[in-house]
Amino acid sequence: MTNLRSKIEKESAPSDLTILECQLQILESYFKQVCHIQTLIEKICATDNGRGDLEEVFISTQSKLAGFLQKARRSSMPHVSYFQIPTTQQLTKHRLPKLCLPKLDGKYTEYSRYMHTFELAVHDDASLTTIDKFNYLMDCLSAPARAVVKPIESTESNYQRALQLLKKRFDNKTLIFIAHIKSLAKYE
Repeated sequence: MTNLRSKIEKESAPSDLTILECQLQILESYFKQVCHIQTLIEKICATDNGRGDLEEVFISTQSKLAGFLQKARRSSMPHVSYFQIPTTQQLTKHRLPKLCLPKLDGKYTEYSRYMHTFELAVHDDASLTTIDKFNYLMDCLSAPARAVVKPIESTESNYQRALQLLKKRFDNKTLIFIAHIKSLAKYE
């Protein structure tokens, strides 16, 4: 551990992220081994005070490595200004493939599944404006369902109204029950 600390202190600021991560793993492995040995020594000689020195070497080396790692990670990220730092949610979105939004075609039995998916993918997305959400909603509706909200002008204030009209029309428990019975009757 002291050899690793000496080596790290000699280097000004290593920037190879992989090497730094390996050095940190080696340091942690050494520390576990040394702690185990120190525990055995303390069982033999209760007055031994070597643990404090070991911990000091470990902490100082680990903090130095952590600082180098932080610098290396920052330098490996593309340069962004303070005001344009992407959030974790934005970074995650860029890595995932784009999802196709479901279509609501006017079947009562599909409304609940459609609306749940739409809410997760669009409605609850704080990065979208209300007008964008309204446009996504309109894009996901096919002829019968679209007819319900087509007369409404695409404005921010009408987005909630469109959702309410769709709910009023398609979230009808009686009509959903009848549609399920009809679908079962087809299989007989």
